Amino acid sequence: MKKSYLKYLTLLSAFLSLPTFADNKTELSILAFGDIADCQNGKEQGVKNVSEIVKKQKFDFMLHLGDMVYPDATVDELNNCYGKYFNKYKKSVFPIAGNHEYNIDKGVPYFEFFKDNIKEIQKQKQYDLVDNNGTFPKHYSFEKNGWSFIFLDSNLEGKEREDQLSWFEKKLKEKNNCSIVSFHHPLITAGVRPIKSIVKEFEPLLNQYPPTIILNGHDHHFQESKMLNGTKHFLIGTGGTKIYKIVNPLSENVENISFEHGILKLKLKKDSYSYSFLTKNKKQFENNNSCN
Repeated sequence: MKKSYLKYLTLLSAFLSLPTFADNKTELSILAFGDIADCQNGKEQGVKNVSEIVKKQKFDFMLHLGDMVYPDATVDELNNCYGKYFNKYKKSVFPIAGNHEYNIDKGVPYFEFFKDNIKEIQKQKQYDLVDNNGTFPKHYSFEKNGWSFIFLDSNLEGKEREDQLSWFEKKLKEKNNCSIVSFHHPLITAGVRPIKSIVKEFEPLLNQYPPTIILNGHDHHFQESKMLNGTKHFLIGTGGTKIYKIVNPLSENVENISFEHGILKLKLKKDSYSYSFLTKNKKQFENNNSCN
């Protein structure tokens, strides 16, 4: 009887520690990072460190910004490498696809892996998801606690790319005063790789209808920048895989940069937000801003 009671308390404690999706909170806490799990020989320590940071946080949900697993998002790697560290949080993850997702069968294993998370999108206010043959959508949006969340796929080509751009313009016109736009490939980077053409197509719309925050991954460092229109831009490619050193000169709009594995923590209020970059041993900085 005593063992059963202790088992019940253990299960209850685990349940209560999971993130919840209650709306109308005074503050919404979000963790964001991309470029995550690499379980190849000798490369797993990074994602171990990040998962330990996540364990210590109280949060409502996570935004995973693409390249969930390396070298490629196969069924096996998603389940046994990424899943090893994040399956326990899977229902609280809102993901976007990176280029490593598309390396395998046009991303099919990734879209199937997160298929059940469609239900989590549908629980949100004003949700809009574009059908992807019944699997997880390539782009989608919802509202929560007065914030608009817009998720884009920066890998698309052809008609899909054109359709997404039209959809994106519509969503930007409809967005709330406080808003976050997420896509994998960076709009601003001091890293080694050039800006993708599809991201350059996003830029005029982002300037015309500026969101509060833009979140990206792809280059493997952390970078905080401020755009001319007041939008705050974060690049968080520090989710566990190998860190890249930058080679491009830092532009004057780059405000913080880090070469450690870590996560961005956002605390969203009605008309403002605070943010901090958390690494294994410390909080590197914390700042506050109002919405645009």
